[in-house]
Amino acid sequence: MKRSISPVFFVWTLIGTVAVAAWSGYQGAPTEVVAAKGEIAWQPGFEAALQKAREEKKPALIVFESDTCTFCKKMDKTTWRDQRVQDQTRGWVPVKVNGEKRTDLLQAYGVSGFPTAILVGGDGKPFAGREGYIEPTEFAEFLEKSRSKWKSS
Repeated sequence: MKRSISPVFFVWTLIGTVAVAAWSGYQGAPTEVVAAKGEIAWQPGFEAALQKAREEKKPALIVFESDTCTFCKKMDKTTWRDQRVQDQTRGWVPVKVNGEKRTDLLQAYGVSGFPTAILVGGDGKPFAGREGYIEPTEFAEFLEKSRSKWKSS
């Protein structure tokens, strides 16, 4: 006797699969992000990062990138893996923003290319920024110098 899948079972399985896929993309309430040694504690989203920056009275590091950006991928392999950069980001609230999905933020911050790093206070106002690929040593120095700008503002 040949067994077949019931059309009702198939439809419910398909609906369940779509629901799980949709739910996995749900941002929901911000979660606590803790970085393991050798990692940067990237926040789950822009709004969560700004909220955390306000609450902790820290500046935020916003990195705008895109899925197709070659230099963004290079920064993932070099700059973000560098120990000096990782140490410097501990005093910041870091977040990556996909500029292709958040065009509203590109316009708000005047971003015209990827990658772009913008440093903002808890109020979201920028006080420093850099566009393009930045070598690890140069990026660590940029964060260190910018920290004094933030403290003096």
